[in-house]
Amino acid sequence: MLVDIIIPAYNPGKFLTQAVRSCFSQEYKKYTVTVVDDNSTEDVKKLLRRFPTVKYIRNEKNIGPGASRNVGIRATSGDLVSLLDADDIMRSNKLQLSVD
Repeated sequence: MLVDIIIPAYNPGKFLTQAVRSCFSQEYKKYTVTVVDDNSTEDVKKLLRRFPTVKYIRNEKNIGPGASRNVGIRATSGDLVSLLDADDIMRSNKLQLSVD
C-alpha cells in the first residue's frame, strides 16, 4: 500500500525540515511526501531543496491548514493518507502501525 504524507505549511521556519526528516525515518518505506505551502512569506521551496523527492505545491492565496490538506490529498493517488503538521514530527513506526 502506498501512503501519501501531506504536510500543510505556513511560515514553518526550521520546523518543516524536522517534520520532513521524521517522514524519511519511517520503518514503512512505501510512501510519498507532499508539502502544501499555504502562500507563506518564507521561502518554503528553498527549505525543501535538500529533499528532492518531496512534492511541493504552493497555494496562490492563504486558505488555511484544513483546505491546504485537501489540496494535497487531491494531488496524490496513494491508498492511504497520513497528515502531519509542519511543526510536528512523526514517530518512526507511525506508518507501519497505520498500514497494519
